[in-house]
Amino acid sequence: MAGERRQVSAAPDADELRRLVARIAEQDQNAFDELVRRTAGFVTARCTAVIRNRDLTDDAVQRVFVKVWQQAERFDAERGSVIAWLSVISRNTSVDLVRTEERAGQRIQRATLQMTSTSHVLDDHGDALADRSAVAAALAELPEDQRRPIELAFFGDLSYTQVAEELGQPEGTVKSRIRRGMARLAELLEEAR
Repeated sequence: MAGERRQVSAAPDADELRRLVARIAEQDQNAFDELVRRTAGFVTARCTAVIRNRDLTDDAVQRVFVKVWQQAERFDAERGSVIAWLSVISRNTSVDLVRTEERAGQRIQRATLQMTSTSHVLDDHGDALADRSAVAAALAELPEDQRRPIELAFFGDLSYTQVAEELGQPEGTVKSRIRRGMARLAELLEEAR
């Protein structure tokens, strides 16, 4: 009817969520799946509010639910609701992930600055073509496991998480290979000058 409001899906029942968390503490996979089904939208919204990057948000949501599985026995209903508990876990996980990504970005910037400051490939007229050639030559000398992640991160403008997914490798491995590759690039460019 025209004046009738459609009822939006109600918030998950607090008592039922507490029961699900209690069952998860006993490693009940079905209870975990049900909690995820009921609260994934809420957790995603909380993570998105902090992160604002879809790829990182997906990573954060996954980490939140891993923590829920691992820490369900720590939930104390007397200290707050399951939704409040999920909210705190979501926010803390998102903030940690943003800080980690920022530190990684800063390390890449430092490595890039170091690489460009130690390489004097450009002549006095700023010949960008010579610079590109030197970088391309130096990249070609890197082992594939270092060169490919650097190409994806810098020329493909992908995040560490995206590079790791693209290569099917753990994110920590990708970060290490980029760091080692950048250090080697700086050395090669220094040798070329």
